[in-house]
Amino acid sequence: MKSFSWKSLQSKLSNMNRTDWLIVLLFGILLLVIAIPSNGGEQEKSSYPAQEKTEQTVERVAENEKAEENDAYKEMLEKELEELLSDMDGVGKVRVMLTMKDTGAHVLDKNIKRNGEDSETSTVVYKNDKEESPYVTNRYLPDVEGVLIVAQGGGNAVTVSDISDAVMALFNIEAHKIKIVKMSD
Repeated sequence: MKSFSWKSLQSKLSNMNRTDWLIVLLFGILLLVIAIPSNGGEQEKSSYPAQEKTEQTVERVAENEKAEENDAYKEMLEKELEELLSDMDGVGKVRVMLTMKDTGAHVLDKNIKRNGEDSETSTVVYKNDKEESPYVTNRYLPDVEGVLIVAQGGGNAVTVSDISDAVMALFNIEAHKIKIVKMSD
């Protein structure tokens, strides 16, 4: 096997013509293009598709559970407010409708694996029989945004004021977000 000589390389390079240099340049560019990773403008995908699919399923389950909890919470608030108001003097029979400002929030526990400057985040999941559920560290209930009250005593200004004051105290909302009307006979 021949040993490498800088002088022989220098003589070969000096004897190259313009076409040879162009071929070397194009070959070098081709090597650079091949060596540079490209994600085609897309976000980097997980190298673990099963983990990614599980996390999407877990987050969907969490959203469905949160929606069911929110509906139950809203119905419970409406029922309790109806019972409270109907016990007030002069209010009589009532119906209540609440609108919610948001859907509340569930804070999910996350595992963060750091490898130098890179980090990988995944949702903590616990398995119950055949179901997987995310581990929720905190739950924030939705806020009440508006209240509509239909009351038998809704035609009396003093009763309307009492109802409005009670609702403002309970839900910490402004008076203009509370509407009280008289129930039809």
